[in-house]
Amino acid sequence: MKGLLLGIVSLCLFVSKPALSGDIDAGEARYAQNCGNCHGPGGMGLASYPKIKGKEIPYLIDRLKTYRAGTKIGPNSDLMIMMAMPLSDAEIANLAAYLNAQK
Repeated sequence: MKGLLLGIVSLCLFVSKPALSGDIDAGEARYAQNCGNCHGPGGMGLASYPKIKGKEIPYLIDRLKTYRAGTKIGPNSDLMIMMAMPLSDAEIANLAAYLNAQK
């Protein structure tokens, strides 16, 4: 029974990990293309654009996917929707990994 439970836990960790993983270097490169113009270097925040560095990966992924879906959730929604629409799931994961790593 103990071996079965350990196997199930290991499988759950294996299955859930890819959803939270991303390539930090690829995220940094993608961030440099557009995001830094408003959110500043490393996501530190500028003017009316919030600080996004160090945020939790699930939060960042949820926000980017919400914007990508065209849902307005804040004062800069129109701009964020336009920026998020072309992002793939992999690009979103990479951006989230990069921003989370900025402490």
